[in-house]
Amino acid sequence: MNISHQYIVKLASEAFWSFVFKNSFKEAGFVITIEDIPESLWSREILLKMLSKDLYPVELSQDLIDTLYYDVAETIIDHNNREENIIGIVYQEDFKFCKDPNFAFKNLIDKQFTDSDQKSNYYLQLKGKYLNEGELILRTPLPSGILLKSRPTTSSMPYIPNTLKALGFQKQLVLQITDILPLPANKYGYNYFITGLFYIPTIQDHSLVWLKLIPNATTILNCFRIICYEDGSFCEGNILPKSPTNKKNLINKMLSFFY
Repeated sequence: MNISHQYIVKLASEAFWSFVFKNSFKEAGFVITIEDIPESLWSREILLKMLSKDLYPVELSQDLIDTLYYDVAETIIDHNNREENIIGIVYQEDFKFCKDPNFAFKNLIDKQFTDSDQKSNYYLQLKGKYLNEGELILRTPLPSGILLKSRPTTSSMPYIPNTLKALGFQKQLVLQITDILPLPANKYGYNYFITGLFYIPTIQDHSLVWLKLIPNATTILNCFRIICYEDGSFCEGNILPKSPTNKKNLINKMLSFFY
């Protein structure tokens, strides 16, 4: 039986990101050899459990299991050495809702509603070059990305996606692109999947949950700057408190008459 490279990458991505979700990037460590990979991240036992859930109900030879075990380990090591995310497979069935139709982490989304653009007590002030385009797609515990209908004109300009479909609310997220993947024809009209590192403005109370939902992210509590290497321009953001609403100002003025 021949196992495709795509399937090997699938196993590697699911094993690695599932470990990160349960633990952390730090505990995954910097792996140079197979001995550096934590056993709770990748082992023959984990491989057999993953195979039993997939399309391999037949009994596999020990040689094939050993080959798969080492191929997946090498994939994890290779991506780690090149400092690249293991993206895995982007499934078309996730495009309708910009997440798995049976998304298992809705509880995490619900926790973040109070950190939405509408509900939070701060806003992100942006300067520089960026594009408001595409739809956020959640792939928890795998890396998130943005679905685009047109090919990015540049790979260095940050993108800010629409998040309403994926999260149920709007949240400004800024993506620094590292990967552009063409997509097969689909009824939703998405032609490209882009991913990389998301910058998420937030407060401390919401930080860890955002990193669970979107593992290829860094949370921003104050400010950030992204350099566009093609022309040396930049995009920078600062988190500022929202001004009191007109309604609040009116109430304060009314109360002032009594004091």
